[in-house]
Amino acid sequence: MKKILLTIALCAASLGAFAQGQVNFDNINTFGTSKEAVVFDVNGTTKLAGTGFMAQLYWGAASWTGVAGGTSVTDPAAPFFTVADGADGFWNTGASSARTVGVAGGANVFVQVRAWNASGGKNTYEAALAAGNAVGNSAVLALVAGGGTVQPPNLTGLTSFKLVGVPEPSTIALGLLGAGALLLRRRK
Repeated sequence: MKKILLTIALCAASLGAFAQGQVNFDNINTFGTSKEAVVFDVNGTTKLAGTGFMAQLYWGAASWTGVAGGTSVTDPAAPFFTVADGADGFWNTGASSARTVGVAGGANVFVQVRAWNASGGKNTYEAALAAGNAVGNSAVLALVAGGGTVQPPNLTGLTSFKLVGVPEPSTIALGLLGAGALLLRRRK
C-alpha cells in the first residue's frame, strides 16, 4: 500500500514539473481601466484602436535580442479595442489572456510584445514588416512562467511603445543617390 501511495505521489509531482508555463498577455485590467502600457501609432500620440492593428506575444527560453533565433510566438494574435470601447491603446485578448509559453511552470521566460498595422490582410508581424507596414515592439521582459498551482504572471515592467514606419525602398534609393551626389561634389 505504501508503494502505491508513493508511486501516485511521485507521478503527481512529475506532472506538475512538466506543466506548460503561461504568461498573461494583457495590458488592461479586468475593470476596463488601467495605467498599464499602451501602444501608440507612428506619430507617438494616437493610441492604436480597432482590428486594423494587432499585437502578439513572443517568448524565448533564454534572453534574446528580439529577432528570429530562439524566439517563438504564442497564438492567437489579439486585435486592439476600438475607440468606441473607450480602451484605445489596449489589445483585446478575449475571454482568456493566458498564453502558453514553451517552458515549464516556474521556469524563467523572456517575453516581448510586438504590434503592427494589419492593413492589407497582414495577420502576422513578419508579413506586416515584409510589406512595409508600421511595426513596433516592447522591451524584452524577464518573467517566471506560471503553471500548475502558480498563476500566470502579468507583463510586469511593460512600458508604452509606438509603431515605427518602415521606409519605402524608393525613399532609401533616393537617400543613397543624394549621399552619392554629396560625395561626388566633395571630390571636386
